[in-house]
Order: sequence, then C-alpha cells, then structure tokens
Amino acid sequence: MYTEGEFKKEQRYVSYQKSAESKKLGLWGCEFGKYADVNGVATHVASTGDVVIVKVHYDAGGPNVRDTEVLNDEYVVLKNKGSTPVNLKGWFIEDEADHRYYFPSITLQPGKEIVLHTGKGTDTAHDLYWGSGRAIWNNDHDTAYLYNSDGKLVDKFSW
Repeated sequence: MYTEGEFKKEQRYVSYQKSAESKKLGLWGCEFGKYADVNGVATHVASTGDVVIVKVHYDAGGPNVRDTEVLNDEYVVLKNKGSTPVNLKGWFIEDEADHRYYFPSITLQPGKEIVLHTGKGTDTAHDLYWGSGRAIWNNDHDTAYLYNSDGKLVDKFSW
C-alpha cells in the first residue's frame, strides 16, 4: 500500500494488507520472486512448489569464454524441497524462446538436487544432459520455466 499525505482510512488498509500478506492472499500468494545475479549465476530467492529451480548458471565459462566452448558449464539446478520423492518423468523446462527439455524417468529425493547441463554427456542420478550443440540460456536476460507432467507451471526463474 502506498499513501501520501493524510488518509483517514490508512490504518484500516494497512491492516488489510498485512492480513493478506500473512495469509498469502492475492498478489502475496504468488511467490515467484526476484532473483539475485552474481557473476553470470542467477540464484533463486523465492519459490512455490516442492521441486524448484535453485540456480541457473547461464554464462558458461565466464565473460571471456564463448558459451559454446564449454556447454556443460551452462546448467540449471533443481532441488526437491519437499518431504517426498518426486519422479520427474514428463516434467519439462523451457526458456523464453521455447527451447524445451523433457526429463526422463528419474526420481528426485527430498532435499536432493539434480543438475541439467546444456551440452552432451551421460545421464546419472545427479547430472542430466540436454544434448544441445549450442547455448540455451541468454546471458543478458532469460527465464527458465519448470512445468510438471500435467503441464502446470511450478516454478520460474528470471535474470
């Protein structure tokens, strides 16, 4: 709420806002937050579901290296913040340009992370590979969208 000058119902509206914030109503129910950007790595500040994007390393190799030279250093980290395992089969992640990666049948245990590298490699329980021959994530700005197997947006991550 923004007020300027005298407003005789100000205290009432302030209490409405505080109540909505504490109950996560309206715009306070949407926890897709802002992100911190440090040296080509975006770090998640707020999230909504059990499986979230916690990090995007979009500037592979740093500012003096072409991303295509080190594609596996461009990656996204997902974490299961919930208390139950989640099978990611059918889940997908995409960017603003609709580049899309479908996750294989892999279970993300509670408290564990999985890293999706842009380049090529052999999938393991901790590392997955998109198999792309070019960079996916734009260094100047982009958004990673994470969808569950029902096609529902469960998290997004912007820089």
